[in-house]
Amino acid sequence: MNPSDKIPRPITPEAEKWWSARESWRVFGIMSEFVEATERLSTIRPAVSIFGSARKVMFVKFATAYVVLPGGFGTLDELLEALTLVQTGKTRKMPIILVHGPFWRGVLDWFRNTLVAEGMIDPHDMNLVQVIDEPQAVVEAIFGYYEKRGFEPSAAEREILLNL
Repeated sequence: MNPSDKIPRPITPEAEKWWSARESWRVFGIMSEFVEATERLSTIRPAVSIFGSARKVMFVKFATAYVVLPGGFGTLDELLEALTLVQTGKTRKMPIILVHGPFWRGVLDWFRNTLVAEGMIDPHDMNLVQVIDEPQAVVEAIFGYYEKRGFEPSAAEREILLNL
């Protein structure tokens, strides 16, 4: 191998243009996926997102509850995204249920002992999440939450969801 082969070569203007155009068109592909997902998912009511692996925006946008099963980084990412969206008012308030308490105990302790203790989140933010281990109790918690308000979003919540 020639030592000069290891030196990065400048990108030609033609190659730069090609890559830039390709990236720009990629945006339209992503948009078409969102349009298709919106058309399919927007009519499903009530919709409960069950997390246990990596899928995000479209499941979050139309969900009326989040049920989070034990998982890895993708699941934690989804959980934190859901908590952040509800906490900041970017989506409507809804049940966020963690299934299998022993699995979640450590992260919830860390939320309380670190995030709350250091003022990174408000102590009331801990009320955004519930830990429930029995499937029937999960269903009852979701329906119990909506018995008072109904599953359909209010006009203000619809406006918030448009911007999600």
